[in-house]
Amino acid sequence: MRLKCLILVLMLAALMSLQHASCSYESAEATIDIGPGGLAHVTIEVHGVDSYELTVQLIGAPDPDFILVYDSDGTPLSYDLGEEAMTVYPVGSTTVFVEYLTYSLCSMSMGVWTVSLQSPYNFTLILPEDAQVTYVSDAPIEMSVVEGRLSMSFEPGSYELDYILPTTPPSGEGGSGGGSGVEEQPLLPPSVVVPAALAVVVVVAVVVVFASRRRREVSGVEAAILD
Repeated sequence: MRLKCLILVLMLAALMSLQHASCSYESAEATIDIGPGGLAHVTIEVHGVDSYELTVQLIGAPDPDFILVYDSDGTPLSYDLGEEAMTVYPVGSTTVFVEYLTYSLCSMSMGVWTVSLQSPYNFTLILPEDAQVTYVSDAPIEMSVVEGRLSMSFEPGSYELDYILPTTPPSGEGGSGGGSGVEEQPLLPPSVVVPAALAVVVVVAVVVVFASRRRREVSGVEAAILD
């Protein structure tokens, strides 16, 4: 009986040790950079890793062809991809970076973009340039604007955010000086102006040559009369 209890205790201890080893880290944070077309670039940083096997919860569904996993020196790390998480093998590294692209966080309807996500980490959301937020399910803990892009920091949780992008006006509208916006056109196209200019030059040259010859002929007649 005591032997069975001892075996059970050892198995539980081993299981707890394995579970601790597979998720042991000090802190983690994420950055989600949204592009104009709804493509999200997700970067997850895990610090203080102290295990041979690390489970990283994912934000959205990564494109398997665009995933990078590396340590603080940029050395690629092996990983196994799951549906909602990936298992990373740090090989002694204390900091792990996971980067990937995903279209699963954004959708667009009637000109309004919606970001829907659930994050187990503190994260920063960066919107496209000149994006205007029309709705957010919960207030961010920090906001800033860098080079026309709104950056918002959130605590872990589920969030939904709507934003719109400015539309590009058709070319030719407005213009400096308060004009009518109608582009001025030349009176004659270059295909007509250039040959005409050449013809004028030729005519002027002919006239100059003819006048020069005429003066020489007149001078010769005057000399004959004087003789």
